Formats: sequence, structure tokens, C-alpha cells
Amino acid sequence: MNRRLWPPRRTDIAGLAALFGVLVLARWGRWADPVVDFGRELYMAWRIGAGDALYADLAHLHGPLSQCWNGLLFRLFGPSLRALVISNLLVLA
Repeated sequence: MNRRLWPPRRTDIAGLAALFGVLVLARWGRWADPVVDFGRELYMAWRIGAGDALYADLAHLHGPLSQCWNGLLFRLFGPSLRALVISNLLVLA
């Protein structure tokens, strides 16, 4: 039991990557309702992606990072929930 914790072994990393892949595949497409659960965030990202300015054209109480990032994704890939999901999975991985 005197194993060092850092750096992790390749088998540890491979096991975590496999678990991540299995969990993503098991839940793919079974997300919550986008309109009911986070409709305002999608609307704001859509409007920012269309060219509106945060705080000038759109009222928002929180910081601009996530809204502007989502707006950029919508501008690059079109307004879709899939673009946000893939972006979030890349951040999580």
C-alpha cells in the first residue's frame, strides 16, 4: 500500500476514460427538457450569437463568460443543444 498517487498509472487513466465513455453513451440524448430547465440561457446564447450585446441589448445578472462562450459556439456551429453538450463534455474530459 505504499504506492504513489502521482503520477497516475496508464491503467488508471485508461479506466477513467473507459468509464467516462460508457457513462456518456449510456446517457446520450436523455437530457432534461431544454426549454423548461435552461431556456433563458439558451435564448441568451442564441441572441449573443446573432449579434446582440450582453448588458446592452440583453439584461443579465451574472458574469459574461458562459453566456459569451455559448454565444460563440452558437455563432460557429449554429444554435443547437448538441454544440453545448459536446463543449461541456470536452471541458469535463
